[in-house]
Amino acid sequence: MSFYTTLHGKAFDEVVRRGGEPNPSLSQMALASFSAAQWLAPYARTGTHFFYASAHGLERVRAALNLSSAARGENVVVTVLKDTGPLLDAIEPSPGISTTSPVQTYLDLWVAGERGREAAEHLRKEKLKWHA
Repeated sequence: MSFYTTLHGKAFDEVVRRGGEPNPSLSQMALASFSAAQWLAPYARTGTHFFYASAHGLERVRAALNLSSAARGENVVVTVLKDTGPLLDAIEPSPGISTTSPVQTYLDLWVAGERGREAAEHLRKEKLKWHA
């Protein structure tokens, strides 16, 4: 689902931080893809923030970030999960920030295209410590 928020930079991060659960494994939402990579091993930048969320998590992120629907020009993309498995191994790379695991983030980046693959390789080398 695509949305727009007026929050950017530190203001965005603070709202995401306040919306996080104290224990990432109990979270109903997590930063994903390029957004997760920014907290794990920054490499590629994008103007869009990515989340994985349960149905309940979608409502939390929608309210916290004051999201409005966007037919185009979106800067927040939320993938509502049918199976919340990717949230079960969420991590907290910074207090209050919940992201997908390094492995899930790697997989998401790998399928995101050329810049995503470069970011995935950087993440693999920095966080997964696996060098081909």
